[in-house]
Parts: sequence; C-alpha cells; structure tokens
Amino acid sequence: MRDEAILNGALFAISIYEVWLYYQLLFEILIEKKYLKRSSMVILWMSIILVGVSLGINRKLILFSDSLFILTVALLIFFSYLIIKRRTFLIVSIVLVYHAFVSLLDFLFAFIGMHFLNDKFAEVIYYNGISVQKIVVYIFSRMITTVLVIIIIKSNLKKDIYDLRRILFSMGIIFVILVRGYQFYMASMVLGERTRNALGGVLSLVTVIVIIIFIGMLLSKNKMIKMEYDFLLLKEELERQKYEGLNSALEKNKELVHDIKNHYLVISEYESLGEYKKLHDYVEELKSDFIKVNPQIFTGNYVVDLILSQKKMLSEQKNINFILRAMPLPNLPFKEREICTIFGNLLDNAIEACEKVDSLRWISVEIEKQKNLFFIQIINTINEMPQKYEKGFLTSKINKELHGFGLKSVQRIMDEYEGDILYQIENDTFAVRLSFFDIE
Repeated sequence: MRDEAILNGALFAISIYEVWLYYQLLFEILIEKKYLKRSSMVILWMSIILVGVSLGINRKLILFSDSLFILTVALLIFFSYLIIKRRTFLIVSIVLVYHAFVSLLDFLFAFIGMHFLNDKFAEVIYYNGISVQKIVVYIFSRMITTVLVIIIIKSNLKKDIYDLRRILFSMGIIFVILVRGYQFYMASMVLGERTRNALGGVLSLVTVIVIIIFIGMLLSKNKMIKMEYDFLLLKEELERQKYEGLNSALEKNKELVHDIKNHYLVISEYESLGEYKKLHDYVEELKSDFIKVNPQIFTGNYVVDLILSQKKMLSEQKNINFILRAMPLPNLPFKEREICTIFGNLLDNAIEACEKVDSLRWISVEIEKQKNLFFIQIINTINEMPQKYEKGFLTSKINKELHGFGLKSVQRIMDEYEGDILYQIENDTFAVRLSFFDIE
C-alpha cells in the first residue's frame, strides 16, 4: 500500500513537472516570468495543477491516450494565451512540438520496455495500474526533455525563434502525426494484431526523430543565412548612403573653404568700419553653411543613430528645423532592416511633407524606452490634409503605383510585433505615434 502511494505520488509529480517545464520554455521564448501579473500567475499555477493532475490520472489507466493528448494541447494553448495574450501562432507551434516530442519519447522508452518485458509489457506498462517500470519510462523521457530545454534556454534562441515559427509549426504537425502513427503501431502489437518488434519500433522512431530534427535544423540554418545575407545588403546600403551624405557635406565644405579669401575680405571690411552687427550676422551665416560630417550619437544604437544623422542633415539642408529628444536605447528586438524601415519611411514622409510648407518648417522626433514600453513619436508641419486609407495614409506622389509602400511596411512591422500605431492631424501638424509593448 505504501509503495503504491509512493508510485502514485511520483506519477503525479512527473506529470506536473512536465507542464511546469513547458512553461519555463515558453517564458524563455516569449516573456520573462518576472513581468507576469498576479492574475497571470494564478492562471499559470491553476493550469499546471489542472493539466498535470489530469495527465497523472489518465496515465494510471493507460500509457498514452489520444483524447487526453488533444485535450492537453488545447488546454495548454488556451492557458498560454490567457497568460501572454499575444503571438498565438507561436504559442500553438511551441505546444505542438513540446507535447508531441515528449509523447514520442514515451513511446521510445516504452518500446525499450516492451523488448525486455515481452508478454508482460501490456500488464506492467501499457494498461491499468502503476509500476516502477512505467515510472521509469516517464522519468527518462522527462530527463531528456529537461536537458533539451536547458540547451535551448542557454542557446539564446529568443531573438530568432519568432522568425522560425513556421518551421517550428511544421515540425509540430509532423510530430503529432508521428504520435498518432506510433500509438496505433504499439497498440496493434499489444493486441496481437501485429508481430511484436520492439527493437524495430525503437530504431524507426529514433531514425524518424533524428531526420526531422536534422531537416528542421537545415531549414533554420538556411533561414538564418538568408537573414544574415539581407543584413549584409542592408549594411552595404546604409554605408553607401552614409558615404554619399558625407561626401555631399564635404563637397559643400570644400566650396566654403575655397571661398575663404573672399569671406576674409568681407569680414575685415565689416571690422574696419565697425559694422559689428553685420559682422556677427555674416559669421553666423557662414557657420550655418558648414555641415558636420562626423556621425552623431543620439541613442547608442548604431542603425538608429545613422538614420537620424542622415535625416537631420537632410532636413537642415532643406531649411527644416529638426528637433530630437531621444534617450539611450539598449538592445532592441527589431532587425536592422526593420529599424531602417520604421525610421527611414516615417522621416522621409515627414521631410517630404515639410518641403511643401511655405512658412515654418519643423520636424519633432521623440524616442523613449521605459522598461518594456518602446515609444516613437514623429510630428511635422503640413501644408495639405493627407488622404486616409484603411491602415495609414495615401501617398501624394504622382506615381502612386511605385510609391505608398512605406507606411504599409511600417504597418506590417507593427502587426508582427503587436504594436499600436496612431495618426493625428491637429493645428497644421501631422503626428504619428508608435507604441510597442512587452519589448525586451
């Protein structure tokens, strides 16, 4: 009686631990546990206990149940969404891969048990009751799962996992199909409908899992290589734009230096005549004509600072007052091309709008990062009311077929990171405000 109670306790502890381990993986990928609200923590532990106890009760009756498998997947998806409230597709992918992979490991060690127990396998492991051998099957599966979860956590996949979500989902679907297939395969052996071949089950299952993981790694590697290639192209384009901008500034400065003798004569004349007011105005005019060629540091983020420097210089060349309020930015979760898309398109639109203004021209840029909130605000003067469409504003350029994609690209990034974008027109100004939540 005492031994049975210990085994029952071990079975329930293993099942609860399995669900708890899933959430550790989920939090590492999507959100840190310390940022969860109290209500989310209540839902978390309620789901761990509910799903874990359900698994424990069912596993006393049978090694694996397809109906409970489906129910567990559905409950984990539901509770995970209640806790995190975003990135549902990625949550579904993680649940499918995790739970299906654990089930396949259970089948793997069950096949090993079948090899050693022969005819006693159905009684000791597969059907009713609890036994040390059944506990060992579950323990070995969770040990391997724990090691893999630790490897994933230490490999810092968080920044890349979202880009690999489709590959992850595909692997999850394949794992679920395999779970169903090997359930029938094992059940047919237990019922005597198929010749018992436990080692064949072990070898085929290991081979299939290894092949799927290998293919998944190849696809992931190919995806990462493509992303790195896109980054290199972006970097080359940014460097080219930076060179062209700096080269333009240097050429203008060379012109001013070339005319220094003439400037010196004018300055001397004003000084000798005592025309100090005119002298001061002339010097200030010369000073404003010189353009700084050294890159400025506004946020500490290289790509953001580079774009801000370029757009600030371009604005000053077009007699647009560029007002910037920014704070130091730690690592942002965006890719470099996404940063370029957001700031480049919005600032280009602001400069274009200001060029049409006959009176006061100005652009105000505000960038803030407070804990998990990232906020961008760009306000500029306007001369005409932009025409609104479903998710932004239509271009005012002549060739609308070739233009107007800028705000669509920004909106796509906002949708991907589940951010909010707000447009506002007031007192001859146009404002766009971008807010990102749960930004690490």
